[in-house]
Amino acid sequence: MDRTQITFGQAEGVSALPSQQQLKSVSAETRAALWAVIYGSLTFSQRQIYGDWAVVLRDWHVTREFQAIDDFREGYESVVPKLKNLVFNGTYVEIFDFLQFAIRHRNRPYRLDEGIAYNLTRTKAAYRLEGKTFFPVQSEEDAATVSRAFRDAAGHRGALQHLKNSAEAATAGEWAESITQSVHAVEAISKLLAPGTNTLRPALDELEKHHKIHGALKQGFLRIYDFTSDEKGLRHSLLDKEASDVDESDALFMLGACSAFVSYLVAKARAADLPIDQNDNS
Repeated sequence: MDRTQITFGQAEGVSALPSQQQLKSVSAETRAALWAVIYGSLTFSQRQIYGDWAVVLRDWHVTREFQAIDDFREGYESVVPKLKNLVFNGTYVEIFDFLQFAIRHRNRPYRLDEGIAYNLTRTKAAYRLEGKTFFPVQSEEDAATVSRAFRDAAGHRGALQHLKNSAEAATAGEWAESITQSVHAVEAISKLLAPGTNTLRPALDELEKHHKIHGALKQGFLRIYDFTSDEKGLRHSLLDKEASDVDESDALFMLGACSAFVSYLVAKARAADLPIDQNDNS
């Protein structure tokens, strides 16, 4: 891997991940959105908090922070800075632990869960609210697959750029563009393995001549790829619509699948001692 051609974050397989796969973190955008929801739901009278939030915060103070109840302060100057610091400076565990406590509380503030769920989706956060529980959008294994592809493709600028474009499009919510760029990453590697072609099938056929590929595995790869490449299928039909029929789950799946394709092709090519142009610009 030529680390001189990419950033440190890309070499480590971190910075290029779409926001949905950046587990164990909360973006600045998401933090700001969460604070807007919380702050907007707080109610004060004569600068003293009251209502559901007063009960939730008092219970949190005693049952989760293990502090004396008579030390709880209900004033605006105590409540707001403490909550704001939690949201903007707390770890992802501290933030979601507190929010889940509030959402599951018998005195859950009115529509707090709806506001949190909407803004986690809107900001493409790595965690989403389902019912009263937070779940990661994708697993660590999914993120690891994409990270590995960035490392494997580091010496192939064309494929690397397409993977990066796909991740950025997913973060921006441009699902069709993300899928297109994921497929282009596979095509970029394929053209290196089978010069003069633009599709995966000739590349796998070329690899078969040098290194054994299980037939079922090859067909599985081709079926997924054909789904995006057929002129009546996703790539030439849905992706050309002004309002595409693909969504976040489609885009993230294809990024993972195509990332696996890229890593697989690179590994097979290396095992078969096939030449791969390290200065690929496709």
